[in-house]
Amino acid sequence: MEGTKWYSLVSNAYNASLGISMVVAVLIGLGIGYALYKLTDWKWFIVIGLVYGVAAAILNVYKAYKRLKKDMDSLREQPKYKEAIRLQNEALEKREARERARKSKK
Repeated sequence: MEGTKWYSLVSNAYNASLGISMVVAVLIGLGIGYALYKLTDWKWFIVIGLVYGVAAAILNVYKAYKRLKKDMDSLREQPKYKEAIRLQNEALEKREARERARKSKK
């Protein structure tokens, strides 16, 4: 299913929803903290809920990063991209050699 248009559409929708999920995670944490504050009258529950919401948002970003990295690593193994990676590495080596030569002249 990875090669189809549906996979691309679902993948793009998932990536676009990352921002929404971050906001929702923070709002849910804040909402739970506020509800606990109303029940107990202890104001620190709002801060604790906010911290949990932010932590959940960061976890969502980390999971998206891992998924994207896995997708990019799988592209690296495809033959049509191996030549591009080789050319890119050669260009980087040439640039580093020029910079080393420039530094040795100084």
